[in-house]
Amino acid sequence: MEELQIKAEKYAAEKTQEVIAKAIAQAYFDGYSDGYKDGEEHTAIDFRVSNPHFIDLGLPSGTMWASDFERDKEDIRHLTYGQASHFALPTKEQVQELFDNCMWFRQGKGHYNACYVCIGPNGKSITFDNASYKIPYPEEEKHVFMYTLSSFWIESKNESLKKNSAWIKVEGENIDKELKETHPGMMLPIRLVSNKKI
Repeated sequence: MEELQIKAEKYAAEKTQEVIAKAIAQAYFDGYSDGYKDGEEHTAIDFRVSNPHFIDLGLPSGTMWASDFERDKEDIRHLTYGQASHFALPTKEQVQELFDNCMWFRQGKGHYNACYVCIGPNGKSITFDNASYKIPYPEEEKHVFMYTLSSFWIESKNESLKKNSAWIKVEGENIDKELKETHPGMMLPIRLVSNKKI
């Protein structure tokens, strides 16, 4: 009778492993299928970066800034905050450091040919093209509101609905640079940083 008990336990252990293995295999299959279906139904976001060139502006933190916005071919990429958060966005401290330690001026005229030039303490510079925001209207093309300003997303650790962003614009004779909170559904450009030390 004891031998039968041992055989029964061995049989139960083997069957249990078989059932668990089948359940795991089925879960894997279902998850893969759901992911594939979801991918077909939604537009995929390309999270690759366009091989950015980083410039050392001589900032105290050692942070280096990409020489340009991320682009799709020639067009500046505009992303919601959720999409942009996958990239190496600058922190509020890094943006404030850029605003406080660099010399700024506007170059060119009009909406499309002008840009903001940012010269670092070491004399090297980067430019910020006029790159406003887009609002993804349903069933319409995404409208771009082009003013004489440049904006981009900033890394946000907060749990609130609004997320951090930077805005650079002309105010009379001056260039106004500010950090502000923006609705995450708006589509802003992204500017990458490297060597985050702040």
